[in-house]
Amino acid sequence: TLAFMGLEARGYWRGGVARVTPDGRRATLGALDDFDFPDVLQPVIAYDRAGRLHLAYVATNPDIPGNALRHTAGAEVTLPRARSVVPPLVCGLACEAPALAVGPDVGGARDAVYVAAVAGQRDGSRSVVFARAPAEGGDFEASQVLAARDDSVQPRRDPSLAALTAGPEAGLV
Repeated sequence: TLAFMGLEARGYWRGGVARVTPDGRRATLGALDDFDFPDVLQPVIAYDRAGRLHLAYVATNPDIPGNALRHTAGAEVTLPRARSVVPPLVCGLACEAPALAVGPDVGGARDAVYVAAVAGQRDGSRSVVFARAPAEGGDFEASQVLAARDDSVQPRRDPSLAALTAGPEAGLV
């Protein structure tokens, strides 16, 4: 399975998934329609142990400032309605491309989905935010700020997010 993003005929960015057959000769494409936002950007994917596909992405609406960090999960190319990972206040002006991981939750019996992104705050600063939810469904816990902006005249010192992965022990990322 691979995630994609492209510009559709109406001018909206559409993200989705392509499921490739085991022999690699065919793919079933599924564009993601977010009912609350017309643009779907920077999709990332991961599977849980039950075989559910998890997809996190940034959603935007040209008529509304900022954007939202969203998540959906399902067993098919057509995924159910997405939900917000963090409250709009956390994304402030914008959330950048997310990172996604699924792995054993605390105790190890169930999986959790972990989503992180760099969020633009309303005061102009940026921070790395992180949230967790049960993989089988349910609300995300309150997000946490992992790293705040380093006050510096060097923009390269702003936080960035390269990857997120489940750790070797339950509950660790």
